[in-house]
Amino acid sequence: MAEVVLKDIYKEYVEGIPVVQEFNLEIQDKEFVVFLGPSGCGKTTTLKMIAGLEDITRGEIYIDGKLVNDVAPKDRDIAMVFQSYALYPHLTVFENMAFSLRARKFPQDEIKERVERTAELLRIRDLLDRRPRFLSGGQRQRVALGRAIVRKPKVFLMDEPLSNLDAKLRVHMRFELNKIHRELEATIIYVTHDQIEALTLGDRLVLMKDGIVQQIGDPRTMYNRPANVFVAGFIGSPSMNFLDGKLDAENGSLWLDLDAFRLQVPPAAKALDDYIDKNIIVGFRPEDISDKDRAGFASTGNVMTARIDVIEPIGSEELLYVSAGKHTFVAEIQEISGGTSKKRALVEKEIELAFNMDKLHLFDPETENAILNP
Repeated sequence: MAEVVLKDIYKEYVEGIPVVQEFNLEIQDKEFVVFLGPSGCGKTTTLKMIAGLEDITRGEIYIDGKLVNDVAPKDRDIAMVFQSYALYPHLTVFENMAFSLRARKFPQDEIKERVERTAELLRIRDLLDRRPRFLSGGQRQRVALGRAIVRKPKVFLMDEPLSNLDAKLRVHMRFELNKIHRELEATIIYVTHDQIEALTLGDRLVLMKDGIVQQIGDPRTMYNRPANVFVAGFIGSPSMNFLDGKLDAENGSLWLDLDAFRLQVPPAAKALDDYIDKNIIVGFRPEDISDKDRAGFASTGNVMTARIDVIEPIGSEELLYVSAGKHTFVAEIQEISGGTSKKRALVEKEIELAFNMDKLHLFDPETENAILNP
């Protein structure tokens, strides 16, 4: 396997209109890195530039220490797994997996050994004699993965390989990909717009917007310490609540004035003097807003009353969509007992909610950059 280094990568299709801008990243050997972002953010274009399928307008790409800007895709020693399985319908599973090895004129014994070992790893050995039309979507995806694995490339490039699978199979395949990464000790670059996939698969995430990298970090850091409003809103499901407020100083304490209610800023919060008497964006994760009577955190002085608009069951918890004054937001509480009829009766009723101020996020309203994270 190998390191991948991207230096000042810039890409444009039309002069003066960038698709990817000043992309800098060092991917370590055996690391699983996920390019994440909404459609059109440039993540797939970046992957294709690493593969050599797209030219680079400006910048340098190194694979295993070698500059590959002018190296043909077939000579970069990478393997791609696409969103579409791209299997040859007239060939068996064995023949599909062996195709690239035969094209490179590997000995037949080695081809057989590699394909069978990879099929064992992917649990598709009993499918080697079947053709793709007799396989399920999950089985076809495993064949596509196997075709890449048998080559033993330096780098695996995966472009939304699970997007065609149903929800249950996607969960299973995420587990399988994690397992494959551990067993192969492979360098993997993975593209997705699904932040759940990113959080569960990646050693590090690269979150992009409009061709610009917004933040690079491990999943926990990205979730707990987002660099800006976009990162905070994109990472997490449901996404972070954002409330427009004003920071006030009163009797030596800082308060957030949110019109319908006020919240006291923890004494430990620092570097906020420049924002006193100014507007500010307040952020809370839904799990950090809870029913006052069942909150698992200290709530003294930071309780407000809201109206329940919608109750959404999600297993052992409930999502409450609530409103207070000009604000609407989501709180996550323990499951409300009493069944559907009781829950329906609570809609449009008031509830006292507590805010976990130790989990407070604050953002600059002009730059949208984070000024306070927990």
